[in-house]
Amino acid sequence: TTVTRVNGKPAITLEVSKRIGKNIIETVDAVKATVVEESKYWPENISYSFTGDESIETRTQLFDLQNNVVMSVILVMVVVLAALGGRSSLLVAIIISGAFLTAIMFLFFLGFTTNVVVLFGLILSVGMLVDGAIVVTELADTKLNIGKNRTEAFIEAAQEMAWPIIASTATTLAAFLPLMFWPGIVGQFMRYLPLTLMFTLTASLVMALIFLPTIGAKLPRVQIIPDEEEKKSFYVALYSRALEWVLDRPWKVIGIITAIFFGIIFLYSAVGKGVEFFPHTEPARAQIAVHARGDLSVYEQDAIMKQVEESVLDIEGVETFYTLSGGSQRSGPSDQIGFITLEYFPWKERNLTSQQILQKVEEKTKGFYGIRLEIQEQKVGPSQGKPIKVVITAPNFDMLTETTKQVRKRLEDFHGTINVDDNLPESGIEWVLNIDRAEAIRMGTNMTEIGAAIRLATNGAIIGTYKPINNNDEIDIVARFVDSERTLSVIDNMTVTTPAGKVPISHFTKREARPKVTVIRRLDQKAAAYVEADVEAGVLANDVVVGMDKQISKVEIPTGVNIDFKGEEEDQKEASAFLSKAFTVAIFLIAIILVTQFNSFYQAFVILTAVILSTAGVLLGHIIMGKPFGIIMSGLGVIALAGIVVNNNIVFIDTFNNLHKKMPWKKALMETGRRRLRPVLLT
Repeated sequence: TTVTRVNGKPAITLEVSKRIGKNIIETVDAVKATVVEESKYWPENISYSFTGDESIETRTQLFDLQNNVVMSVILVMVVVLAALGGRSSLLVAIIISGAFLTAIMFLFFLGFTTNVVVLFGLILSVGMLVDGAIVVTELADTKLNIGKNRTEAFIEAAQEMAWPIIASTATTLAAFLPLMFWPGIVGQFMRYLPLTLMFTLTASLVMALIFLPTIGAKLPRVQIIPDEEEKKSFYVALYSRALEWVLDRPWKVIGIITAIFFGIIFLYSAVGKGVEFFPHTEPARAQIAVHARGDLSVYEQDAIMKQVEESVLDIEGVETFYTLSGGSQRSGPSDQIGFITLEYFPWKERNLTSQQILQKVEEKTKGFYGIRLEIQEQKVGPSQGKPIKVVITAPNFDMLTETTKQVRKRLEDFHGTINVDDNLPESGIEWVLNIDRAEAIRMGTNMTEIGAAIRLATNGAIIGTYKPINNNDEIDIVARFVDSERTLSVIDNMTVTTPAGKVPISHFTKREARPKVTVIRRLDQKAAAYVEADVEAGVLANDVVVGMDKQISKVEIPTGVNIDFKGEEEDQKEASAFLSKAFTVAIFLIAIILVTQFNSFYQAFVILTAVILSTAGVLLGHIIMGKPFGIIMSGLGVIALAGIVVNNNIVFIDTFNNLHKKMPWKKALMETGRRRLRPVLLT
């Protein structure tokens, strides 16, 4: 039923999938070890190779992310070392290590494996988990400067900062808590992120308030040299003058900030790059799907596939060409006769990007007529399949065809769409033999005899069975005419033996041509058809969906026929709706924590304005970088910010409230700004 080749040579391929939740690296290593062991018993002229090895990509991603984790820790320590000295950087290193080990231990006990999202969570947490440590260390450092001993300085710093740190950590956890309930495939993909962050940040809270004071009290202190004191005084004095100017003109400053905020929003709406579901990354492989109409045998399909294959075998940057001809294509378009999978060399070992390789593929396959080639890059992220997917449903199949063709035509004509397909059954006919049973019985024959005769001219009639040696299964013995005698005219002229003599089969049967039906699809108990499409490089699927929605509204749709967008659009809507709810819940939880901490709705509101301003910063960042807003990654970033940006404000207002008991509000604000400048800049 299928023919396979690897790099142009005949091959038998064994495709292996791992079980859900199992370690892909261990699985692939075990498969390779098994093949190596078994190959010792194979003939010498048989060679083997491995292709589609996803463990290589997984190892690379893990290695890169592990490097990023280490680099993040080093950069944080360098910043702390420059600002607070060697002892403080050592304390921060202990906090990071302890928090990481605790989080990984809990993930291990829950049965989770290390993956890309876990490591991404660790990278994201590096900047957050040191906040408490920096605040406590910096305050202890300040108390040491006024003559406190090490033990007193760290105990008092931990006591004074305990509630602000607990509140700030709680707000961060509150931001990520709703993500634990993310539904669907995307939720399964991303659930490791909030779990990793919650374990890491909870561990960092314990480390900052218990372990850090204990260890810090035992470490000797390095005195700050006069030059560093002068530098510190200089930038604190500069900040103090700026803060005083702002406090003298509060409404003017608020007006300027409000104008900048709305200016960024209007600018983003004018020049923003739109919305995407998941960011595009350089793939490790691509596929050429070949489509051809007609009732082709597997050998005819393979002949076409071989021509396409030979035209691309010399393309640079591709390590393996895996060709499959024939086989069941029920999951895809009915006219797909096979595909060629291009396995690229590792990124560091090739000079061409995937886009450049696929451009060469397009150039080399332009001369083929009568077939259609569909070139697709490997999909990355939680959503699979083509990004544009339109589903048409109707009470019966006959109502689908015309509407599906209209939708496909509009999608093909839409700017930015490529590889447009539908899954309507391939056109064709099938011959039906209607047998007059009453006439057959009257003539002394029956359905069994007539059927056996017809099978001789088609797939063959079973005339017996036999059992091979060392085999428990019986094998059918099938008899049929030679190829030249298996035709419709032969069936028309065949006879069956009856008591009255030989009678033509046509006397009992009537041959009728009907439309060929290969597959029947249903969705929610209705007949269904799909139209799918890819998008060109630089075109966003969301923009195509918005435009196509307007186009489809112009299509004359019969009563009872429905048209909906599925695929990435459905996933995007689901993710967008959930993240909006998660953001709202996160803000609500953060507000509850703030009101509980400060017993003031006004101060809680002031702190939450940081979330609004940070969102404007997100949009400004997307404008500067020229990147579209990613529903998953940018959405997660906004939710993460909701928990992060309030932390400095919590510590700031807590310090202000303590000082305001001893001095007027303006003086308290100035002193709070001076005291909190260095830790705020550090965090």
